[in-house]
Amino acid sequence: MSTTPPERSGGRAPAAYATVLRRYALLVLAFTLAAVGTAYGITRTQPPEYTSVETVVVEPRAVPKGAAPQAPDMGTEREIATSGSVAALAAKALRAPLADLTQGLSVKVPVDTHVLRFAYTSSNPQEARWRASAFANAYIKYRSGQAKPDESSPKATVITPASLPDTPSGPNYPLNLGVALLVGLVLGVVTAVVRDRFDDRLRGARDLELQTRAPTLASVPSTWRLPSGPSAPLAILRAPQSATSEAFRYLRTKVLHVASTRDAQTLVLTSAVGHHGRAVCAANLAAALALSGKRVILVCADSHQRELARLLSVDNSIGLVDVASWHAPLDRALLGTGIDRLQAVPPGLAAPPGYVLADTMRAILPTLCRDADLVLVDAPPVLSSADTAAIVAFTDMTLLVAHTRHSSRSAVRTASVEIEQAGGRLIGSVLIADQRMPLRWVTPPRGLFIGVPGNQRSRPGEATGPGPGDGGIPVTPADSGHR
Repeated sequence: MSTTPPERSGGRAPAAYATVLRRYALLVLAFTLAAVGTAYGITRTQPPEYTSVETVVVEPRAVPKGAAPQAPDMGTEREIATSGSVAALAAKALRAPLADLTQGLSVKVPVDTHVLRFAYTSSNPQEARWRASAFANAYIKYRSGQAKPDESSPKATVITPASLPDTPSGPNYPLNLGVALLVGLVLGVVTAVVRDRFDDRLRGARDLELQTRAPTLASVPSTWRLPSGPSAPLAILRAPQSATSEAFRYLRTKVLHVASTRDAQTLVLTSAVGHHGRAVCAANLAAALALSGKRVILVCADSHQRELARLLSVDNSIGLVDVASWHAPLDRALLGTGIDRLQAVPPGLAAPPGYVLADTMRAILPTLCRDADLVLVDAPPVLSSADTAAIVAFTDMTLLVAHTRHSSRSAVRTASVEIEQAGGRLIGSVLIADQRMPLRWVTPPRGLFIGVPGNQRSRPGEATGPGPGDGGIPVTPADSGHR
């Protein structure tokens, strides 16, 4: 297993943008549908329009005999066709106000031709035909010299008279909806990128690696609830064939590999801020290590967190706080958990004034290491406790626990920096993925195992054999290479 930390990326790779688009796909779709729907509604309110076209050819200018004909300047001819003089002639012929005529007129010159196309658009098809023809004839009349005689002017002739349009030329539904689709997509994508940039939540395991510059050793799916009562509250005992249990066994394999390569015996589990999932992760990892044959002691060093004692069903009346205040010896605070080879030191009831967690842990760790193969410490959040930075400095390994819903990028990034600056050895992180599934649901990654009925459970101490096969799950080739 490689523990080389990935470099933080200065820019975004195309795959990162693809991930953003997948995450905000509904937002992009909503913008697109809103834009298209608005364009469709506006287009529906527009009245139909009809366009009639009359085509005029402009002949070369008259020249003396023996000289080559002089081709007309079609740019000049188009300006003349749309001039006020021609419009005045058309208005006179139609007996209509000049201001109303030019609004629907369009004169175009096809490429490499001496042709003028007089197009007129109106809500009345007959009116479009009359006005297109009137403008074409007015231009011909102007050029023929009836308005301003000029023998050198080019002659113009109608080659295609205006026809009565039978189908509307507008509004243009494909064009309007196509533009709206493009605008909606652009607005949706821009909004998604902006929201993602200002969203500080963790995106997943790869994002956690980029923020901590350490590998994500496991991604653990969260569950609906932890049971209360006589049932085993640990997922690895209650549902040994669930995806959650397999994730903890996979994490156990990674931790054992790193511990063997570094000759390490102590592991601190901490979080950036908050307690979301850290105690559950510590308890299940300790149980998985014990079920593999290791002697494990789990110390709850967070006096504000009582969940670990409940998870392991141990008495919290005497704990680490009592040892630190000399009210009880260490052997009274070291309790059995009902799981073979797993002992725990609960936090205790209340921390006395001036309680220094780091000094207590420094004093008891050598004693605990003599009686265990691995000592796990559930430490307070890095950014809310000064003791955690001191503890990671004299322990062998540190594991940072993050939650997809409750952890932020900035918090885990700052926590990893604090651990490094304190001299801690951050071996990786664990991501509690907010996938919300009952423990009886089996959704194994990569098709590792087959599900069992939800009421099939293992009892504490029942599956104590070493290896990843606890609970009847076979070893995968990918995992067996690390064991």
